[in-house]
Amino acid sequence: SLIYVSTAGSDATGNGSISKPFKTISRALVQASAGDEIVLRGAPAVADNRYEESVRIEAPNITLRSQTGEWAVIECPINDSDVTECVRLDVDSSGSSVKNVEIIGGYYYGIMLYTRWDWGDPNDRGGASDILIEGVVIHNTGRDAIKITPGCDDVAISRVEIYNTGVRDNSNAEG
Repeated sequence: SLIYVSTAGSDATGNGSISKPFKTISRALVQASAGDEIVLRGAPAVADNRYEESVRIEAPNITLRSQTGEWAVIECPINDSDVTECVRLDVDSSGSSVKNVEIIGGYYYGIMLYTRWDWGDPNDRGGASDILIEGVVIHNTGRDAIKITPGCDDVAISRVEIYNTGVRDNSNAEG
Protein backbone atom coordinates (compact mmCIF):
# COMPACT_ATOMS: atom_id res chain seq x y z
CA SER A 1 0.00 0.00 0.00
CA LEU A 2 0.96 3.65 -0.32
CA ILE A 3 1.82 5.64 2.81
CA TYR A 4 1.98 9.40 2.27
CA VAL A 5 4.20 11.86 4.11
CA SER A 6 4.11 15.65 3.85
CA THR A 7 5.89 18.40 5.74
CA ALA A 8 2.38 19.85 6.08
CA GLY A 9 1.05 16.57 7.53
CA SER A 10 0.66 15.40 11.13
CA ASP A 11 2.05 12.41 12.99
CA ALA A 12 -0.68 12.87 15.62
CA THR A 13 -3.77 13.10 13.39
CA GLY A 14 -2.50 11.78 10.05
CA ASN A 15 -3.24 8.25 8.89
CA GLY A 16 -0.83 8.05 5.96
CA SER A 17 -3.46 8.67 3.29
CA ILE A 18 -2.92 11.29 0.61
CA SER A 19 -5.51 13.55 2.30
CA LYS A 20 -4.15 12.96 5.85
CA PRO A 21 -0.43 12.32 5.44
CA PHE A 22 2.05 11.77 8.22
CA LYS A 23 4.54 14.56 8.92
CA THR A 24 7.69 12.43 9.26
CA ILE A 25 9.20 9.58 7.31
CA SER A 26 10.02 7.90 10.62
CA ARG A 27 6.31 7.76 11.52
CA ALA A 28 5.47 6.25 8.13
CA LEU A 29 8.17 3.60 8.60
CA VAL A 30 6.56 2.53 11.89
CA GLN A 31 3.37 1.72 9.98
CA ALA A 32 5.08 0.27 6.88
CA SER A 33 5.36 -3.42 6.18
CA ALA A 34 6.97 -5.41 3.37
CA GLY A 35 5.83 -4.22 -0.04
CA ASP A 36 4.69 -0.75 1.02
CA GLU A 37 5.70 2.49 -0.68
CA ILE A 38 6.42 5.59 1.36
CA VAL A 39 5.56 8.51 -0.88
CA LEU A 40 7.04 11.90 0.01
CA ARG A 41 5.15 14.98 -1.03
CA GLY A 42 7.48 17.60 -2.43
CA ALA A 43 7.87 20.67 -4.59
CA PRO A 44 5.93 22.08 -6.30
CA ALA A 45 2.89 20.64 -4.43
CA VAL A 46 4.20 21.64 -1.00
CA ALA A 47 6.39 24.70 -0.46
CA ASP A 48 8.52 23.01 2.22
CA ASN A 49 9.90 19.89 0.56
CA ARG A 50 12.68 19.24 3.13
CA TYR A 51 12.44 16.33 5.55
CA GLU A 52 15.08 17.01 8.19
CA GLU A 53 15.46 13.54 9.68
CA SER A 54 17.56 10.43 9.47
CA VAL A 55 15.72 7.53 7.83
CA ARG A 56 16.16 3.87 8.79
CA ILE A 57 14.52 1.25 6.58
CA GLU A 58 14.38 -2.03 8.51
CA ALA A 59 11.67 -4.05 6.73
CA PRO A 60 12.13 -5.77 3.35
CA ASN A 61 10.66 -4.53 0.07
CA ILE A 62 10.03 -0.93 1.14
CA THR A 63 10.12 1.79 -1.49
CA LEU A 64 10.94 5.35 -0.45
CA ARG A 65 10.21 7.88 -3.19
CA SER A 66 8.94 11.32 -4.10
CA GLN A 67 5.37 11.64 -5.32
CA THR A 68 5.28 11.46 -9.12
CA GLY A 69 5.91 14.94 -10.54
CA GLU A 70 7.20 16.25 -7.20
CA TRP A 71 10.64 16.46 -5.58
CA ALA A 72 11.39 15.75 -1.93
CA VAL A 73 14.64 16.37 -0.04
CA ILE A 74 15.90 14.37 2.95
CA GLU A 75 18.46 16.43 4.84
CA CYS A 76 20.67 15.53 7.80
CA PRO A 77 23.45 17.41 9.58
CA ILE A 78 27.09 16.65 8.82
CA ASN A 79 28.33 17.75 12.26
CA ASP A 80 26.29 15.41 14.50
CA SER A 81 28.11 12.08 14.98
CA ASP A 82 24.86 10.51 16.22
CA VAL A 83 23.44 10.87 12.69
CA THR A 84 25.99 8.70 10.88
CA GLU A 85 23.93 8.41 7.69
CA CYS A 86 20.94 10.19 6.20
CA VAL A 87 19.30 7.04 4.77
CA ARG A 88 20.09 3.64 6.28
CA LEU A 89 19.11 0.38 4.62
CA ASP A 90 19.31 -2.11 7.47
CA VAL A 91 20.39 -5.76 7.23
CA ASP A 92 16.81 -6.97 6.76
CA SER A 93 15.78 -4.35 4.18
CA SER A 94 16.49 -6.52 1.13
CA GLY A 95 14.37 -5.77 -1.90
CA SER A 96 13.95 -2.10 -0.95
CA SER A 97 14.29 0.95 -3.21
CA VAL A 98 15.14 4.62 -2.82
CA LYS A 99 13.92 6.60 -5.83
CA ASN A 100 13.65 10.17 -7.04
CA VAL A 101 14.69 12.01 -3.89
CA GLU A 102 17.53 14.33 -2.97
CA ILE A 103 19.72 13.33 -0.04
CA ILE A 104 21.86 15.93 1.69
CA GLY A 105 24.28 15.34 4.54
CA GLY A 106 24.89 12.63 7.06
CA TYR A 107 27.92 12.70 9.38
CA TYR A 108 29.57 9.97 7.28
CA TYR A 109 27.19 8.83 4.53
CA GLY A 110 24.26 9.95 2.42
CA ILE A 111 23.10 6.32 2.07
CA MET A 112 24.49 3.29 3.88
CA LEU A 113 23.70 -0.38 3.31
CA TYR A 114 24.30 -2.52 6.39
CA THR A 115 25.44 -6.12 6.81
CA ARG A 116 26.37 -8.43 9.64
CA TRP A 117 29.99 -8.44 8.45
CA ASP A 118 31.38 -7.54 11.86
CA TRP A 119 28.70 -8.70 14.33
CA GLY A 120 26.25 -11.50 15.03
CA ASP A 121 26.45 -15.09 13.84
CA PRO A 122 29.84 -15.60 12.11
CA ASN A 123 28.11 -17.94 9.63
CA ASP A 124 25.70 -15.18 8.53
CA ARG A 125 27.47 -12.12 7.16
CA GLY A 126 24.60 -11.18 4.84
CA GLY A 127 22.88 -7.84 4.66
CA ALA A 128 20.81 -5.49 2.56
CA SER A 129 20.67 -7.00 -0.93
CA ASP A 130 18.57 -6.61 -4.08
CA ILE A 131 18.54 -2.86 -3.47
CA LEU A 132 17.70 -0.23 -6.11
CA ILE A 133 18.90 3.37 -5.80
CA GLU A 134 17.49 5.25 -8.78
CA GLY A 135 17.05 8.85 -9.86
CA VAL A 136 18.57 10.09 -6.60
CA VAL A 137 20.76 13.16 -6.05
CA ILE A 138 23.27 12.83 -3.18
CA HIS A 139 25.48 15.72 -2.09
CA ASN A 140 27.10 17.66 0.73
CA THR A 141 27.75 14.53 2.74
CA GLY A 142 30.10 14.45 5.71
CA ARG A 143 32.19 11.82 3.97
CA ASP A 144 30.92 9.29 1.37
CA ALA A 145 27.82 9.46 -0.79
CA ILE A 146 26.96 5.74 -0.73
CA LYS A 147 28.55 3.14 1.57
CA ILE A 148 27.94 -0.50 0.69
CA THR A 149 29.38 -2.85 3.31
CA PRO A 150 30.73 -6.33 2.49
CA GLY A 151 27.96 -8.90 2.10
CA CYS A 152 25.44 -6.60 0.38
CA ASP A 153 24.67 -8.19 -2.98
CA ASP A 154 22.85 -7.13 -6.14
CA VAL A 155 22.77 -3.39 -5.55
CA ALA A 156 21.75 -1.34 -8.61
CA ILE A 157 22.60 2.34 -8.74
CA SER A 158 20.98 4.01 -11.73
CA ARG A 159 20.74 7.62 -12.88
CA VAL A 160 22.24 8.90 -9.60
CA GLU A 161 24.00 12.26 -9.38
CA ILE A 162 26.72 12.50 -6.73
CA TYR A 163 28.68 15.65 -5.96
CA ASN A 164 30.38 17.62 -3.18
CA THR A 165 31.07 14.65 -0.89
CA GLY A 166 33.52 14.77 1.97
CA VAL A 167 32.45 18.19 3.24
CA ARG A 168 33.43 17.38 6.84
CA ASP A 169 36.08 14.73 6.10
CA ASN A 170 37.47 14.40 2.58
CA SER A 171 40.03 11.71 3.48
CA ASN A 172 37.72 8.96 2.20
CA ALA A 173 35.01 10.72 0.19
CA GLU A 174 33.88 8.43 -2.59
CA GLY A 175 30.75 7.25 -4.33
